[in-house]
Amino acid sequence: MVLFSVLTLLLAPPQEKAKPRGKAEYERICGACHELGVGTANPRTRAQWTAVVDDMAAMGAAGTKAELKRVVDYLAANFGTK
Repeated sequence: MVLFSVLTLLLAPPQEKAKPRGKAEYERICGACHELGVGTANPRTRAQWTAVVDDMAAMGAAGTKAELKRVVDYLAANFGTK
């Protein structure tokens, strides 16, 4: 029984890691106009990321308020100032 369990774990296909919350929205919304990674080269505070996302939304970035909030959450958590 133990051998079967070990073999099952070893032979099971690797599970895909879940993307961090907000990454999919960031990729879809921001990636529509920008090469991903360009805007995240310089860390910013949450307030600065909020201002950037608000500016992009004013220029036509397509996302709901909830999606844009998740983008800010993602950017602040992963590209924020420490």
